[in-house]
Amino acid sequence: MIRTIVWAFGLGATLIANDFRFLAGIALLSLVYHLLGSGKIQVEKAPLRSLALSLSGGGFLIMSAAILLTGTGVLGAGSPGAAVLLVVGRVAIAASWTMGWVAQLDTIALRRRLHSVVWFQPVAELVDTVLFHGSILANQWGERYQAASVRGAELRSPAAVWTMGRILGQGALVALDQSIRREETRALRSACPVPELYPITETTVALELQELTLGYGPASTVLEQISFEARQGEWLIVAGASGSGKSTLLRGIAGLLPVDSGELRRFGKVIGGAPQVDGRIALVFQNPDHQFLGSTPRDDLLWGLRQRGIKNEAAHQRIDRLFERLHITELADKPLHQLSLGQRRLVALSGALSIEPKVLLCDELTNGLDPVNAHRVLNAVELARSQGTTVLWVTHELQRIPAAARRLLLLRDGALIFDGPLASGLARETLDRARLWVAPQTHFNSNHQLD
Repeated sequence: MIRTIVWAFGLGATLIANDFRFLAGIALLSLVYHLLGSGKIQVEKAPLRSLALSLSGGGFLIMSAAILLTGTGVLGAGSPGAAVLLVVGRVAIAASWTMGWVAQLDTIALRRRLHSVVWFQPVAELVDTVLFHGSILANQWGERYQAASVRGAELRSPAAVWTMGRILGQGALVALDQSIRREETRALRSACPVPELYPITETTVALELQELTLGYGPASTVLEQISFEARQGEWLIVAGASGSGKSTLLRGIAGLLPVDSGELRRFGKVIGGAPQVDGRIALVFQNPDHQFLGSTPRDDLLWGLRQRGIKNEAAHQRIDRLFERLHITELADKPLHQLSLGQRRLVALSGALSIEPKVLLCDELTNGLDPVNAHRVLNAVELARSQGTTVLWVTHELQRIPAAARRLLLLRDGALIFDGPLASGLARETLDRARLWVAPQTHFNSNHQLD
């Protein structure tokens, strides 16, 4: 509690102070604060502490240089040079306070308490969002600082100013991109389905695309005039060379991109214009880290289920069933950043399946998985498909086609060049058209697997 009060005072004073001497004193206080709190630093947060110490030292040196230059008359007190030193030094000191506080903070416990708040839920959600995105930024800075240290970068010399600038700037850009992706996930996972408005019957077509064009702006069209439909319980394989538009197709169907032209129907409802998400559609991102909104697997799934009004006991029961099905029960309460890429993929799938979607969009889900875990993933998705879920499965692994899949979509340069049975789509001449090379000696057996 005392350290938190000191942190709040130090950060607040840094942001409002305009005196070089006062800011130099705050930088020294920051150094002491980080050194005294070093005993509570977890191993994985050590880079954050090191970065905080370096920023404190850098801020002190900048303030000292400003005091010397203004005192000797080299810089005027109100000159542009002095203003630049003030801004750079203040940013370094403020970042050092923030890094040190995050390094000592038990974010898992704090976010868990915020998620359980009932009476002031909007305020708790706001605080949790700030803490969540702040942690993304802090972790990016810490990881880049550690990488710079390993590569022998100058971190405690005059050259450190330029190194720190690159760490802070590049880390902020990457963190911003991750924060945007997490907000897309928040929109997807908090969207509640309204089945009475758009009921699904046995004859309802899950997805219908008519000459659909998607992109990221007027000058960046990725997919042009895509047409196909997917019925309930159908498993479609989507393949194509890198950059052919596979991920963009899934993002468009999920409602994360606007429809530029053409028509997209989901469960018979026309989707046009601005992006529109649907609580019955789940997307498993290619990068599983873009999908997590909690600190542990259990907390992550709980967050999504609570958004849908599922009570605590029922939510825990559903989570336990999913974790048991994917054999990740022992990972339930471990910090997500401590899990391997393959383990995080399994958790990401469990989060998508937890909402019991009617359409499941999977982007390179088995990439990087060992055969055992890949088999578990396929079994879990097949169970959902057997219960009526439509699956669009983006993959490069044409040697490991799910047994339930019967249809293949091939993309090339933003165009759909093949839509038909697997046997025809996996023929050598068809794959050559899609620029998907297959060794001449490779043959496909009757189950669409590579021999």
